Amino acid sequence: MRIGEICGLKWQDIDFDEHFLVVQRTRQRILKKDDSGTELIESLPKTLYSQRVIPLSESLVKALQVRKGRDNCDYVIHQAGLPLEPRIIGRQFHKLVKGFGWTDISFHSLRHTFATRCVESGVNIAAISSLMGHSSIKTTLDIYTTTFFSEKAAAIKQVTTF
Repeated sequence: MRIGEICGLKWQDIDFDEHFLVVQRTRQRILKKDDSGTELIESLPKTLYSQRVIPLSESLVKALQVRKGRDNCDYVIHQAGLPLEPRIIGRQFHKLVKGFGWTDISFHSLRHTFATRCVESGVNIAAISSLMGHSSIKTTLDIYTTTFFSEKAAAIKQVTTF
């Protein structure tokens, strides 16, 4: 999920019985129309394809159920009963990665990693594209996957081995 989609996720968007969530809103900070600063807005996701159903693993459902049981906010991700905004999560993530000594890794990098690992695991590209909320598998392949040298070498070996 995109960071704004995570910030917009409400408990009502999660079906604990059927193990899925529905992405149907996003939260983002934008410039005010009069250029007097910024404002936090909640809107529909980025595109029509971004409005999607995402299956959840059994372990994630259990973890979410525990959290929901002690929660008093409509939003899944919040602080003191108020929904978090993307830049706060981005800053916290940056501090976390910096603590590991890593550089040039943003929260959005997690989407790239997810797509790449799915491709490496042999997941159907159409399924990955749908999970990512893309309108085309071309977007998924062009932007969110990485080819490693070992994969290139394996491809050459595969086509030259009879």
